[in-house]
Amino acid sequence: MLVPMSNSIFVPGKLASTRQVTVEIGTGFYVKRSIEDGRAYVKRRIETLEAVMDRIGEGILALSNNRNQVENVLRRRVELVKAQQQQ
Repeated sequence: MLVPMSNSIFVPGKLASTRQVTVEIGTGFYVKRSIEDGRAYVKRRIETLEAVMDRIGEGILALSNNRNQVENVLRRRVELVKAQQQQ
């Protein structure tokens, strides 16, 4: 397995125990867990991140829709000004 030494450096490593794993719980803190507990933690973490990604995606979509509406209003106003100048 590859062990992270930093965000971009990984070195080969071997498991010292097949009964426990070390799980990073954030900000450089690690805890030893049973394999089942480690899997459950990782599964919960993935579900949390997926929920956050969904919320961010919804926000991006809303911002995109707002931008499109503003562009449409500006385009109509520019066309109206051009039409008034031609008359």
